[in-house]
Amino acid sequence: MPYGAVMATGAASQLTPLIGLSSLRLPLLALAATQALLIPIAGRMRGVPLTALTRRPSPGAFTVPIGLMVVATGLAEQPGTLAHIGAWSAFLPGWLSTLALFGSLTMRYAGSGSRMPAFDGTWFLAPAALLAGAIATASILPSHPWLPLAACTLGVFGYLTMLVIAAAHLRRVGIPKPGTPRVSWWVGAGCAGLAAAAIGRTAPQAADHTTMPIAAAAVVVLWAIGSALLIPVLAASVHHLHTTRGQRGIPPWPPTFSMGVYALGASHAGRLSLPAATILADAAAACTLLFWAYTIGPHVYSTLHDLHHHRRSRHR
Repeated sequence: MPYGAVMATGAASQLTPLIGLSSLRLPLLALAATQALLIPIAGRMRGVPLTALTRRPSPGAFTVPIGLMVVATGLAEQPGTLAHIGAWSAFLPGWLSTLALFGSLTMRYAGSGSRMPAFDGTWFLAPAALLAGAIATASILPSHPWLPLAACTLGVFGYLTMLVIAAAHLRRVGIPKPGTPRVSWWVGAGCAGLAAAAIGRTAPQAADHTTMPIAAAAVVVLWAIGSALLIPVLAASVHHLHTTRGQRGIPPWPPTFSMGVYALGASHAGRLSLPAATILADAAAACTLLFWAYTIGPHVYSTLHDLHHHRRSRHR
């Protein structure tokens, strides 16, 4: 998941006003934009450019457009010409990479007959890219409300389709064995919150007084699905951490981003029709910032260590 850090940092930036930390919104957004610029540079230094993601695509590559869309959304909400230019600089590559990845995956697995990888939570990143794109489009092109609503509709149907496939997969092969990583399934739970947030963001621009209640109900239903999915995912994650407590590793980014978009979905559900959800939105936002703080340190250390090792190897 190459842009997992960008996604998580951008989501944390969006949530800071919910917990009274608005002063951190711009610094976190600036950090997310910096990460989006530096990750490709670091990849080239390691010999893995981002262009390789479209040649041999995997669902995890959708973190790139999602991260770009999150940055675009944040910048679009900031005043000034520079922020506007930055928003478009992330928005256009975000949609181009989304379309390129869908095309590459279709050609690789449908056209060539290559064997598809095992189904896991990373497949939910595909509809998540459409949902993040819908939110970004609503922020950047508010005068064209049907464009983000169309992307949101495709993303919601894509998410529901993935949910059916996931249920069939788990029924066929069963729950992963204890001790095996299940962190990618956070994406499946978080994507429901992202779908709720996308409807809550795009529907008011395009809906009227007759269709808005339907949109509000859809937001609550999708947020409720995310809430129901989050319970077993949390339990499985706690169990995995308990069984691997003696192992060292770098904390993954999916819990931070997934909790963040779950909080956004809860916030929209509370605003539109379920005020009680606002309490959970605030709690989830606080958890997102805690997850982010817990995760960023080891990743920074690992990145600096890799860069130092790369420089030393070049001088030998």
